[in-house]
Amino acid sequence: MEEERRTLRLSDAFETDTGAGEYEWTATMININSGKNQSITDSCHVLYEYAVFVAKIKRYRDSMALKEAIDLAVRECIEENILRDFLEQHRREVCDMCLTEFDEKKYEDVLREEGREEGLAEGIEKGLAKGRSEERKTLLEIVQKLKEGKTPEQLVEDGMEKESVDSAIMLRNLL
Repeated sequence: MEEERRTLRLSDAFETDTGAGEYEWTATMININSGKNQSITDSCHVLYEYAVFVAKIKRYRDSMALKEAIDLAVRECIEENILRDFLEQHRREVCDMCLTEFDEKKYEDVLREEGREEGLAEGIEKGLAKGRSEERKTLLEIVQKLKEGKTPEQLVEDGMEKESVDSAIMLRNLL
């Protein structure tokens, strides 16, 4: 989160706006990362220590796996008396929470990818439907020309695909 504060809306968690209801639930998320909202971290030592802990994880995860980065940050914070009591008592829960923490960028990337996949699937379906429609028209056109006396060879020479001509012949024989 780059900005200092962000308003989160419950309605943003839903895919479609139903228009129903008169209440909007919001929460203000305050960024306490290094250099952000300094007055808050200055007035609350625990938040300052938490920000230091998170900064260590972020710094280490650039050069190692996330689990290793979390373990190293926890060890260092305990050694440096940063959240020591809490980390000693709840080390496992902290590590598990950090590993499963909501990653907003990853979530947005997943949503974008799902949107691309849905759009691609929709595009393929429309393309196939259009192709089937055009193929039906082509087959009916070939069947009509065969009824008018044209030979399959003449149709291929006129630019019709041999596979389409063969399919039209099979279709004609079925009718």
